[in-house]
Amino acid sequence: MLRREQGRGTFVISDSELSGTLQRQLAGGTRNHYLKIRFILDSGTAARAALNRTDADVKKLRELRDIRESCWQDEDPKRRAEADLLLHLEIVAATHNPLFTKLYASMLDVFAEHMREETGTAENAAHGHHHDLVEAIAEGDADRATASVAAIFSPFMSS
Repeated sequence: MLRREQGRGTFVISDSELSGTLQRQLAGGTRNHYLKIRFILDSGTAARAALNRTDADVKKLRELRDIRESCWQDEDPKRRAEADLLLHLEIVAATHNPLFTKLYASMLDVFAEHMREETGTAENAAHGHHHDLVEAIAEGDADRATASVAAIFSPFMSS
């Protein structure tokens, strides 16, 4: 998508029409709405990633998990959100379904905005389950990957 400004030029504002549309539509939801969408997406993609991942995917997931772990010592919520979302985007990529990847990538800005609001005990409880999630995917265990996603999201969601 392009934006034209007279006298200044034409600027790329999005490389996907989907991204801008989703951001506008998701901006009106509550935090709980966002969490439920993300939970459903992450559960399904974690299970598919466990079934479809390659050795190269596993290596990359473990690297990003370790980066996420080191960022968790940082107090900067933006940096923590970025590290978390990079790991989850790589999980989506390990499904080897480009449509999942495009959809998820289009929602990253909205996810990041809501993640910066997460602090405290629930956030720390969810943090530890990311190791289990990556290892479940590495072992090809779709049920355990789905359960790990549930453990990550359950401290944040209301019914």
